[in-house]
Amino acid sequence: MHIVVNKPATKTEPPVSFEISGTNIPQPILAFLRALYPDFIRIDADEDEFVVAGVLLAPREILRKIRSDMTQEDFAYAIGISREHYSNIELGHRRITRKMAKQLAKALNYPYTLFYKE
Repeated sequence: MHIVVNKPATKTEPPVSFEISGTNIPQPILAFLRALYPDFIRIDADEDEFVVAGVLLAPREILRKIRSDMTQEDFAYAIGISREHYSNIELGHRRITRKMAKQLAKALNYPYTLFYKE
């Protein structure tokens, strides 16, 4: 995983720019950075971190793993859908459309291609 924070200077604050790279970056650190720099953070995930026993996890399993620090209800509210709708996505009862993949990715600061392959 590669995290880049690049916040330009303002009239009252100096610029902030740093990168973090590694595997298994703790969720509390990701949550902290997302909360502190919501508009200035980019997270690039390596597909390798979502591979178990040589098999890439299904998008719904990746989603469940990434969202682990939020409840389904809180996350569904954040992306503007009902908890039931979101639950059905994680259960695999609803497929992830490109539009939904982009909503999920934006809320989680991940590339949408983790959830939707062209």
